[in-house]
Amino acid sequence: MTSNNDFFLLLNFLFYFNPRLISFCKNHFSSSLELINNLHLLPFEKKTAANKPDILQKKIQSFCITSYHKLLHSHQIKVCYIEDKEYPMMLKEIDDPPPLFFYKGNIELANFKQLSVVGPRKPSDYAIQATQHIIVPILEHFIITSGLASGIDSCAHQTSIDYGFPTIAVIGTGLLHYYPSCNMSLQNKIADSGLLISEFPPNCKSLPFHFPFRNRIVAGLATGVLISEASKKSGSLITANLALDYYREVYAIPGNIFNSNTEGSHRLLKDGAKMVTSAHDILEDFPDLQKVNPTSPNSIIKNNLSTNLTSTEEAFLSIFSDQPISLDSICNESNLSIQEILQFLSLFELKGYLKELPGKSYILTI
Repeated sequence: MTSNNDFFLLLNFLFYFNPRLISFCKNHFSSSLELINNLHLLPFEKKTAANKPDILQKKIQSFCITSYHKLLHSHQIKVCYIEDKEYPMMLKEIDDPPPLFFYKGNIELANFKQLSVVGPRKPSDYAIQATQHIIVPILEHFIITSGLASGIDSCAHQTSIDYGFPTIAVIGTGLLHYYPSCNMSLQNKIADSGLLISEFPPNCKSLPFHFPFRNRIVAGLATGVLISEASKKSGSLITANLALDYYREVYAIPGNIFNSNTEGSHRLLKDGAKMVTSAHDILEDFPDLQKVNPTSPNSIIKNNLSTNLTSTEEAFLSIFSDQPISLDSICNESNLSIQEILQFLSLFELKGYLKELPGKSYILTI
């Protein structure tokens, strides 16, 4: 084992759970032999049976770099090292970036503007509906990033795919495993059309600590983090706190005050997270990203934000712009009945295309 990258792979195999230890070894040793001779110098925070020098030496000697490369190649798994130009700049900024990560898909997506979306594995119907309502208009401006867990994570990924946009998933297992198993198809779709990332060795199975550990990557990759729903002990709050530590924007969707599963979200709002009720609440923080002509509903269609608009719906949307228009003016400019107008207003508010302002006026939000 002679190349620096091969030594890096060995360090990840041994210490994937401790990126700072990997960096220490990389800075102090240059080969597996040198590492073996200095195992007693490794700065473990706590001594355990697993990090005893004799145990580690056996693990090092069992590691075959040739077989490892064959495994990666046979499953089309690639490696991104922190020195690589493709390594995401946002991730490099955090306190303990992964020295390397494994991936499948388009690595260029990792340097696009991203919005991370997180929430519970068992969300309310409201949380699912609200998440879709907010992220659909955002898809042409941000890559949606999440953790591929069941619930809100899966909802965010699937919504991106349904509308024809790539998405990034940061998983809590190695890339050869599927967790939860019901997401096998979704995970494969993301690898094909988006980007699948893991800092865990390919054969690494899920362990409880993996998921809060990977949350730092979910937060670190993104410009902002959207919390869809969170109880007071939700793991999503870990991601939100990490985002704050990394000077990222934190957004939260308000929920039902009688639902205990929203206590964490409301705590974030009290502590200064921005309340989000539409895509506009996020997009207004990034005016340089709003490049779509808001007066043209055709831009929505061309970017696959809606593939099923009828000519009547297109004509209705053409009435709106980034300037408020009153309900009376909508009625005057449309040939539709008031019942049809109200139905379309509800539909396009739900989709996130329109936002109601005080005084029964509306603006186009994408």
